[in-house]
Amino acid sequence: MPIIAITNKLYTGSEKIIQILCEKFDCTLATDMDIIQKAHQIYSIKLATLKKVVESKQIAFNNYTHEREKCIAALKKVSSDLVGDGNYIFAGLLSHLIPREITHVMRILIEEDRTKRIEKGITAGNLSEKQVKKRMDLFDQHALAWTLSLCGKKPWDETLYDKIIPLDKLDPKTAIHMVSEHFLPFDSNDKKTIRQEVIDFKLSADIDLALSAIGQGLLVKASKGHVIVTIDKKVKKLTTFQQKIIQVVQTFSGVRLVETKIGKKYYK
Repeated sequence: MPIIAITNKLYTGSEKIIQILCEKFDCTLATDMDIIQKAHQIYSIKLATLKKVVESKQIAFNNYTHEREKCIAALKKVSSDLVGDGNYIFAGLLSHLIPREITHVMRILIEEDRTKRIEKGITAGNLSEKQVKKRMDLFDQHALAWTLSLCGKKPWDETLYDKIIPLDKLDPKTAIHMVSEHFLPFDSNDKKTIRQEVIDFKLSADIDLALSAIGQGLLVKASKGHVIVTIDKKVKKLTTFQQKIIQVVQTFSGVRLVETKIGKKYYK
């Protein structure tokens, strides 16, 4: 059940690689827009709001509505369901919603020389060089804000990925071979472990969605029924808030133990 998560800079021409990978591994493609559309349909969240959140734009009165948290939780829930189904290739920034604990996910960054990307942007979009550069810079800004908020790292940080594919240096055949080699050890890997990782991800995504109405600064992790919720924000009545979290989490099937912790950003 291969899962491949691909992030690429704008105008890299990664479509060909992605298409070949989909055919080779018999995977379904899930783009950022696909995930956004699913979240819109399932959870009745406005498309415009979801796009704003993904582009890290400011949401009016978010401290009261918690729209950003609700959107991210919905997007994460959709992603967890797709990971659970297996055989998906995620293409876009939303793949960073998949936690590092999911070990059978291969994370790839596709890069290419900026000059070549500008040329492709001009040709593909029938745009001027100035327009292409503006779009590339805007995309980079959105990507930076997104990965900093989720991972605390820049979008092109190599530590976020298992493989870097520079399209200006590698031909597609070599790139596909690199990906295939990565999955060889998983043929004999413990399927029970992979299944547990998926269960943990889906449970944490369910809890995230339920807690999103409470607000920002809640980090959820689940491991074999042990759920840890880190409170990483300002709280007035900590004990009352902790009890509220525990009550919500305990309603989920599969939860054995609930624990709350204090994060670095917490203060009374």
